[in-house]
Amino acid sequence: MKSTSKHKVGLLFVDLFICLSAFSISSLILSIIPIAGQLRPIPYENFPFVFLFSFILVTIFHFNHLYKYQFVIYFAPQFVQIVKSLIIGFGIFIVVSFLSRSPYVPNERLKIMMFFSCVFVLFVIFRCILIPRIYRYFTEYLDVRKNTLIIGAGEKGKKIIQYIDFLEKRNPYYRILGFLDDDEKKQGKVIIDSYRVLGKIDSLKDIIHGQKVDEVIIAIDAINHENLLSIMDRCADAGIPIRTVSNHMNVMRERWMLEEYGGLVVPMLKGGSKAGTANAVIKRGMDIFCAVAGLLLFLPFYFIFSILIKCSSRGPILYKRLAVGKNEKQFTFLKLRTMVDGKHQITHNEFMRKFIRGGKKEVGSYFIMNDNRVTRIGRFLRKYSFDEAPQFWNVLKGEMSIVGPRPCNTDEFQYYKPWHRRRFKVKPGITGLWQVAGRDEVDYDDMVVMDIYYAENQSFWFDIEILVKTIPVVLFKKAAK
Repeated sequence: MKSTSKHKVGLLFVDLFICLSAFSISSLILSIIPIAGQLRPIPYENFPFVFLFSFILVTIFHFNHLYKYQFVIYFAPQFVQIVKSLIIGFGIFIVVSFLSRSPYVPNERLKIMMFFSCVFVLFVIFRCILIPRIYRYFTEYLDVRKNTLIIGAGEKGKKIIQYIDFLEKRNPYYRILGFLDDDEKKQGKVIIDSYRVLGKIDSLKDIIHGQKVDEVIIAIDAINHENLLSIMDRCADAGIPIRTVSNHMNVMRERWMLEEYGGLVVPMLKGGSKAGTANAVIKRGMDIFCAVAGLLLFLPFYFIFSILIKCSSRGPILYKRLAVGKNEKQFTFLKLRTMVDGKHQITHNEFMRKFIRGGKKEVGSYFIMNDNRVTRIGRFLRKYSFDEAPQFWNVLKGEMSIVGPRPCNTDEFQYYKPWHRRRFKVKPGITGLWQVAGRDEVDYDDMVVMDIYYAENQSFWFDIEILVKTIPVVLFKKAAK
């Protein structure tokens, strides 16, 4: 399984090296060249902090997509993102430096300015000038291009070919092997330029091994969710990355930064593999840490909200329901009660039945904002997601995760389409891709697509990115469902 590109790992180490080199060079300059009338000794005690900050900076680089192929090979977009990232990093560095009294944190203005000047110069030299040239050398002379197979010989497949051919003239990266298509009339025929249909989709496994395919792009013009995911499953059996070009993935455009080929949104999925053991251990560790911290921070508010909930209407403080978790196992789902007791289930079930079976997007927002069953304190709790705080207990018990698909109760589950059940490959989460990228603005099928995308691409960095984007959603968006 090729889940992590070697160039991304290599670039990460290059970036860490640049940061540490910048610190060494700036310290050396200040120690041998008198500035403002004096020499400054090399601040070895600051090295641990700079080392930690280097990891913070590469994290910012990750969020600004500086490890994506499209940024790496072009000067202008990479330069802009580097400047943007360094401004954010510089701001963090300044705040920490002048608020901290630790001797390990540099707090002299001259040292900080010299350090960031060296960081900027080295990143421009290495990232914007040297790395793209080294990369072009590798692709042109050492033959490290990706053997790519396109499933679908229609208009979308042709558009992908045209765009990649355009890229090849400037920065060769992909080697297109041909198409797979189930249309009998296209078998063996040249579709565009010299690219021909190599066989039907059923022959995928044999062609992948025979042609040494590195990546598959699914570009079928008209296909429903279920058939798309069925083909993705066939691709996943080969254990290689899959890119999909489908209108069903357009829900991600503008909401989440994805790669595009000539205007076509092309999300990548990791070939359907499960997250590795290391990632699972890290995720569980993060869940426990966040759950304990969340419970401790929420404890004082719990007593206040409990009194307000009891005063607002009769009924229990906690709302409990059976939910469906990972591998479709059931557990008791906890929330603070936000509705009048006993008037939630029937109306909600009818709404979810219509919504899951294709209800309009606007129904979700209307249901939440105009529901007279929600109490006054309930509206406040929902608006800022305080009603979900008891779920930290579900996380601590291992039934949920901090980041994952939206929890599904057992009544909703009975209306699920077969392909919807793919979202149960991972634990449900307090927050997730739908909550920060779609919220109530997408229909149910789109929400499930987001959940499946997360399940197929889950990683530590993806979770961190979702957590960071959760903050403004909770503070500034409308009430959650």
